[in-house]
Amino acid sequence: MLAEEELKGVPLLVFCNKQDIEGALKPEDISEQLGLAGGEKTRPWSVRGSSAKKGEGLEEGLDWYVVKCLIVSIGSFSFSKACACYSAEVMLNRISPLITSL
Repeated sequence: MLAEEELKGVPLLVFCNKQDIEGALKPEDISEQLGLAGGEKTRPWSVRGSSAKKGEGLEEGLDWYVVKCLIVSIGSFSFSKACACYSAEVMLNRISPLITSL
């Protein structure tokens, strides 16, 4: 999927959910297993721990993604990428109240 021309240079964010459960794989281990650590140099990427149940790590991860998308968009003047970032921010605003109510 990352090799698709349409996704060239688009930031990649991977959430490692269930970090509140003992024995969950750590983000560092997952980034190595996905071949990102030391291997992915064509795009900004981040693998972040999260717990959807506790609402941890989601806002920070999406904040990182929005900033990286905006940087990429400004650098390439790509309106579609900017729209995707805006959509991620809107999504966060909509799901945050749901997550905190769990």
